[in-house]
Amino acid sequence: MAARTDRAARFADALLTLAQAEDAVPQTEQDLLAVRDLISKQPRLLGFLRDPSVTDAGKRAALDELLADRIGPVTLGFMDLLLRLGALDTFDAVSETFLSAAAAADSKASGLVVSAVPLPDETVTRLEDAIGK
Repeated sequence: MAARTDRAARFADALLTLAQAEDAVPQTEQDLLAVRDLISKQPRLLGFLRDPSVTDAGKRAALDELLADRIGPVTLGFMDLLLRLGALDTFDAVSETFLSAAAAADSKASGLVVSAVPLPDETVTRLEDAIGK
């Protein structure tokens, strides 16, 4: 398990470095969330991509068809890399690690404000200003 986590961390670090170099970190964050959403809504997709009876060309064509108009070239290239390396099983860990590292690199923290009652607009505005939206 540690080896998989280390591998995922290396992939995430490489993806973050590339996304920073391409000035595409926010786009890559959105892309990874979109891919995660797609996978959660179509769980058979990962099974198809892992199926050894499907050729790599067929898998790449499916990825292109499903994702090309939804995600940027950095993320699409990264998904292709994971496919070619047989590392799609690390996608969840990679995306989670990337999102955390990107937030840390940008000095962001994520959170959720929960209230038992609707908050007045003034309070929401103060919270947004304090948190930085």
